Amino acid sequence: MTQRPLISIILSFVLGILLASFAPVLFLLPLVLLVPTLLLFALRRRSQYGVLAFCLIAVLLGFWRVGMANHIAQNDISRFAPAKISVTSVLVSDVESTGLKGREKWVRLAFKVGVEGVQTKAFEEAQSAEGTLQTYLTLKRDSNQTLPTFGTRVRLFGELELPQGQRNPGGFDYAHYLNTQGVTAVLASKQWEALPEEVEGNPLLKAVFALRKRLLASAQRGLSPELAGILNGILFGERTGISGELRNDFE
Repeated sequence: MTQRPLISIILSFVLGILLASFAPVLFLLPLVLLVPTLLLFALRRRSQYGVLAFCLIAVLLGFWRVGMANHIAQNDISRFAPAKISVTSVLVSDVESTGLKGREKWVRLAFKVGVEGVQTKAFEEAQSAEGTLQTYLTLKRDSNQTLPTFGTRVRLFGELELPQGQRNPGGFDYAHYLNTQGVTAVLASKQWEALPEEVEGNPLLKAVFALRKRLLASAQRGLSPELAGILNGILFGERTGISGELRNDFE
């Protein structure tokens, strides 16, 4: 522990996150151990007690991190669900597109937005709101259509729902999965409009998403449509170029 204290502290932080996720009642244990450890370090001045104290603090920080992720603000977008809404927001992720089984003329776009405001039938005026929203936007295929991209300010119209949790013991917990990404609600939309002001967003993420688009386009130019679709599906999760039964393997 004393030879590689940084690794021990990082592992302790991860341990705190795991304990907070699966055994939150153990929160008091590192807190109780921290006090005598600090006293021992103060009295004996041994490095191992100092490293142990930092590790216990890192465990507590892991608990705090999970607690902050699970905290829902007063005006979080999830508090409006379920409802038909229009939401003003900014794209904070890349846009992934998938085909719809049995509906070849339609495409579904999946992306995350940072919420700025929301309007429902219950309120005539727009309400202040915040949070991150997982959005599924279903549109007709149109080669001339301009699609939203990272940093675009948009107004979306659709059905706001809370994500479904674990249905069966040991099954996939979609709500928990989204929660780890800071997402508290899901919007199913079929209508959107771009707003005039565009947000710059994180320049590094913008560069990563732009590179992804160039690689997708490069595969589509240099390979047959079927092969390009398979390659892009495997490497980037892009499924619009895959048709028929092959698409099911990626869903």
